[in-house]
This record gives sequence, C-alpha cells and structure tokens, in this order.
Amino acid sequence: MATKPLHRHTVQEASNLLIYEDYFYEQIDISGDSLDSSPASATYVTDSQPAKKVVFYDGDGTVDDEDTFTIALNGNTDTQKKIVFEGRNLPFTIEGLLMTGLTVSLPDGDTSSSDTLDILSFH
Repeated sequence: MATKPLHRHTVQEASNLLIYEDYFYEQIDISGDSLDSSPASATYVTDSQPAKKVVFYDGDGTVDDEDTFTIALNGNTDTQKKIVFEGRNLPFTIEGLLMTGLTVSLPDGDTSSSDTLDILSFH
C-alpha cells in the first residue's frame, strides 16, 4: 500500500534551496528620475513569499550599458549592504539566500522615456 510522504521535498533539496515552488515576473519602469529619490519595490518578494533566486534582465533592450542599479535586500539600508551593478552586466542573478524584500533604485537618474527593467523571481 502506497503512503503519502511526510515532506514534499527531501531534506537535502530543501537545504540547498534548489526547489522552486513558483515564479513571478514583473517589469519596473526606470524612465525619468523617479527611481533616484524613491526606490521601486519588487511586488512579489515579501516576508510571506520569500524568493530563493532573482534574475534581472533587459527584456526589451532599453537599458543603457552605463545605467547603474542599486539593489537592497531584506530591508537593509546600509550602503555597505547594497548590491550595485551596471546595465552592461545584465542579466544579473542573485541566489543562495532567502530574500524577503527587494528594492531597486537608479541613482544616476535615467532620462529615457521607455526604459524598463525586468525581474523574474523564483520562490
């Protein structure tokens, strides 16, 4: 007689964070200077729905190579705890930790009218 397992994943799979239950896509508007003063928060990366992996990419080819993005994870606001990368480094992946919050800012204030940054988060 077959029985249902107690756990959905093995202990090794769960500890390695290699199991993704779900994924979400969103697009952040980086045109104008709006991200200079107030960062945009990733809608789907929350305390109740932590992400195991996040991929940033330029889906429509509008990000400039010199655009500099600053990422703050899990509510950290210290300058030393932020991740900084340029548009020329896209796609950019963050993995290996549970992310319960994610904000994106563009300190150099992009002035193009149709720039967007795409985010794919795996949960």
